[in-house]
Amino acid sequence: MGKVKNEHYIPQFYLKRLAKNGDDLIDVYDKINDKEILNKSPVIFACEKYLYDIDNSNIEKNIDLMLELSKGQYSDEEIKKIKEDEQLLEHMFSNMEGDLSNEFKRLEKDFDVINESSFKVKFYIFIRDLAIRTSGFRATLNMITGKTLDVAKKMGAKEIRGYDTNMDSEDIAKLKQADYLTSLPELIHDGNIFLNSYSFYVGANNSDTSFIISDQPSLNVLYGCKEICFPISPKLAIIMRKNGTDTFTNVTPNEKGIIELDSKSVLLFNCFQYAQAKRFVFGDIDVIRKIVNAEKFRNVLRLLTEQL
Repeated sequence: MGKVKNEHYIPQFYLKRLAKNGDDLIDVYDKINDKEILNKSPVIFACEKYLYDIDNSNIEKNIDLMLELSKGQYSDEEIKKIKEDEQLLEHMFSNMEGDLSNEFKRLEKDFDVINESSFKVKFYIFIRDLAIRTSGFRATLNMITGKTLDVAKKMGAKEIRGYDTNMDSEDIAKLKQADYLTSLPELIHDGNIFLNSYSFYVGANNSDTSFIISDQPSLNVLYGCKEICFPISPKLAIIMRKNGTDTFTNVTPNEKGIIELDSKSVLLFNCFQYAQAKRFVFGDIDVIRKIVNAEKFRNVLRLLTEQL
């Protein structure tokens, strides 16, 4: 098998789940260029050339720990290939995505799956990695790293947190992102906090408005938002509510533990997705247009107000 050239930071299987009419084609809105792109394959979106390819010596400690916890599962030859696999992250994501695709199908057939501990753990790992693996997260790391390097160089520092200050900020950001994605101690620490802090529900969209998603669909997982909606289809979502806090929607789960969402609640969650998009928004273009037009109207009002 050859190398993967275009590596997706939003999985194709997930984008296809938001496709309309049961096909694999999606509608997309490009925020940066104010452009609608209709009925296209997900394969051309949310990807970059060799986005995750690195020299694994930079995350060797993380790989060794993962292999230690998987002791006995791999031969010496397989371990050698894993350590030398410069597309290790891409292959890890591929395995996880296949598993989550099946888990989402199970949930659609049986809402009680949401209460399974194993499902919650798999799902958390997926959305946590999805928040970290995006190009937007990489860009943020690059910006912060660039500013930190400028200060470090002015102070005469030759190294900062193990990185040579003569390195390019983009290269450091790429390595730091890979470190976040493969660090088991951080994953376990963050996971324990999240899973003990949130209650999980199925969100049934009973409105005539479909869910949309952005190219950073789980960004709010990193910030401890009090209510998080993660769509898994145009009419179904997983909703996480922080224990002991109020919610955005104020919709009480029914006797089966399902949160039945009206159009107002769906619109609210869609606005969150639109706001956190770095560039692309995916879903029913008619739904996206309403949000885009409302945003433009608010901007016009703001400009007019400034002129008064």
